[in-house]
Amino acid sequence: MVDGDGYGGPSPWGDAGRIAAGSGGAADHELREVPSRSARHLAASLPAASRVPWRGLEVAAFARHPAVQDALDPRRTWRRAADRLPRTGLTALTLLTALGTAVTTTVLGSSATNDVPAPATADAVAAVAMTASTSTFLARWASWLVTRASGRRPVSADLWVAVAVVLLVHGIGTVAWMSSTDRWPTGVVVPLVVTVAAALLAVAVGVVASRPASYGARRAGVAGGPGELAATLPERERARIERDVAQALDVLERRGLADAAVLERARGAALGELTTSVERSSRQGRRGRASRPPA
Repeated sequence: MVDGDGYGGPSPWGDAGRIAAGSGGAADHELREVPSRSARHLAASLPAASRVPWRGLEVAAFARHPAVQDALDPRRTWRRAADRLPRTGLTALTLLTALGTAVTTTVLGSSATNDVPAPATADAVAAVAMTASTSTFLARWASWLVTRASGRRPVSADLWVAVAVVLLVHGIGTVAWMSSTDRWPTGVVVPLVVTVAAALLAVAVGVVASRPASYGARRAGVAGGPGELAATLPERERARIERDVAQALDVLERRGLADAAVLERARGAALGELTTSVERSSRQGRRGRASRPPA
């Protein structure tokens, strides 16, 4: 059934949503790596007899509100729709950037010091490697910019590694070798200038973007946790999210993934406080059972 908000259709995880409980680790990884369109959609895609990912359900419910998602999941354990590439893809782009950088400098350096390969061959190989390195770096930075533009907190660590590699290796090694041989092949110089300029611009943009008002709770103009942020949303939007969460809980109940007591606590939770409420109640229940004298 398709609900009033347009969520529905087949699960994007395909067979992953049908993995048995015995391979829950693999299923959990698949669920975290693919953005969910709604809490109800995620609840319907959970493997049979699996644990309920309450935080994942909340992140999915607030798919249109990145500030609340960041407050709920600051470590970005659950992938968001604006994350165009998974972390492995982003890391691959950084590694390819570093590889192209290393090949460019190594080939030019070997030609300058050992005359192997020949200058023409070195220039051709370096041009290809330099162009490839430039392309992957621009793709990596574009992903960062797109994520920022959508109001989300992008993965940044590997990007700054790529920036450092570009500025240090190209800015020192590549330019030094070309200067020593007085060879400035266009196929190397053009992508080199583009890459170094992009890296410097990335640093400037990163410094500006790192200011506290750039994203998250401060961006929304509210200090506090996900509950406070959720409370600032328009009434119609809050009602839509509450309906989505309620439908997700109904799905969990029909599938037998959560018991009645847990579902009762979940249904009584305030918007943005679902995970906190369920986990707090579970801890209190465990303490109560532990302190109860044996019959």
